[in-house]
Amino acid sequence: MEVVAVEEHHPRRTNRLLLLRRHRSSASENRETGPGRTPASTDGSDSSTLANGLRSRSNAHLRRKISQEELSNDSRGRECSWLSTPSSGARSLAQFLREAFLPQGFPESVRPDYVPYQIFDTLQAFCSNITGLLATRAVLKGAGVGNAEATATAATLTWVLQDGMGMIGRILFAWKTSFSLDADCKQWRFAADILNDFAALVDVLAPSFPRSWFVFLACVATLSRSLCGVAGGSTKAALSQHFAARGNMADLNAKDGNQETIVGLAGMLIGSLVVHHIPDDSELYTSFCFITFTVLHLAFNYLGVSAVILDVFNTQRANIVISSYKKSGGRMLSPTDASKREAILFAPRERIHLGVSLRKVLDHWCSVRTYPPLNENDFSTLVAAHVGLTHLLSYDSRSGRVFVALSEDATPIQILQAYFHAHIVLAGLQGVTGESTMREAISATCVKLPSEFQAFVIEANSKGWNIDDSRNLLRTSEYRYNLKIRQE
Repeated sequence: MEVVAVEEHHPRRTNRLLLLRRHRSSASENRETGPGRTPASTDGSDSSTLANGLRSRSNAHLRRKISQEELSNDSRGRECSWLSTPSSGARSLAQFLREAFLPQGFPESVRPDYVPYQIFDTLQAFCSNITGLLATRAVLKGAGVGNAEATATAATLTWVLQDGMGMIGRILFAWKTSFSLDADCKQWRFAADILNDFAALVDVLAPSFPRSWFVFLACVATLSRSLCGVAGGSTKAALSQHFAARGNMADLNAKDGNQETIVGLAGMLIGSLVVHHIPDDSELYTSFCFITFTVLHLAFNYLGVSAVILDVFNTQRANIVISSYKKSGGRMLSPTDASKREAILFAPRERIHLGVSLRKVLDHWCSVRTYPPLNENDFSTLVAAHVGLTHLLSYDSRSGRVFVALSEDATPIQILQAYFHAHIVLAGLQGVTGESTMREAISATCVKLPSEFQAFVIEANSKGWNIDDSRNLLRTSEYRYNLKIRQE
């Protein structure tokens, strides 16, 4: 086998390495003559002389062609710096920008929805920088910049009070919303920017109020901005985990920081020009610019989070997919289809409560009319109906809700099975009022559940949903039961 050329690929460039070899006929000629041998005498044969001449001429032409191709390839890369041209300099600049602002291995190292999200995220950050400058100018004006009666001590106390409110707000907000920030990261990412724009709006309007109101309004704005920081930072981590197809979260976050820096610089420059041409006392122009860039900011944010396609079930996505699956007779939605139906602003009211206390499940299992005292027989029938399962559930016909208690041994996929079971119960018990009828219906669903859920999992995996034993984002309370059964 004779190797003439080898082409080598790289994610950021293509290098073609050419290996010069003698032609097969030339190698064959060497093998025929061998070292120390002489070619067979031609005895003046014109045909042999002509063939050797053509062969030599062909070999020389091939060597010249390969050498020229190798030299041309070197000029395209960085191997021959002395042959660099303006086009190679432009390519070097493009390569630097790619390596400085995009994750290593792009686009293979990120998910397909990374690019549309980053485009809209860049645009919204640009608009946010401009509204931020308008808000900063209003805050400085309200703090007394340019006012001879203002003192440094009063301004310092105002900033201390603002920061204190912001710190307390961050602690309380993280305490109440820590899990949902990860489970509903798209919704909270958009909510974070609403909070940021609300803070900027308060800052812009503050100088229009009496000066005695300024401290209160400044604290409200700082509190809103602090909540934005918690929600935005937490959801950014969740989205980075989704985008990092190779587990390269650190690299992706570093490049995202570079993108934010360059966009921030551009926003500051253009924002400075905008602010410079708006007089300090012109409320009309200030309001017009602020409203325009705020609307653009929210629009780009909405488009950005809508472009994200998450393949892990949270409560809303599981509700969309399971409901569609049951109504369509087994047709599974893909993550892309479910993303189009996912609500960003107002999620529907949830009627399935996972991880509730065992007492609440027992209360609704006993009676749909009143709650009589619990007895051992009630509990036994509940456990017997759910034999082999890691959850217990009951249905409240008055409110149309299902309450699910989870075993402490329940894995994430078994929690998803409990949620799937609750959907079956909701669909089958609409309008049921009798206690015995309700118990019989729930017992019947428990029998069919393993096979139906197995079919659901197979279909979900085939459509690209990430279902495994390690992760789901279904919203649950923290109650867990430990059931010990005594064998008679």
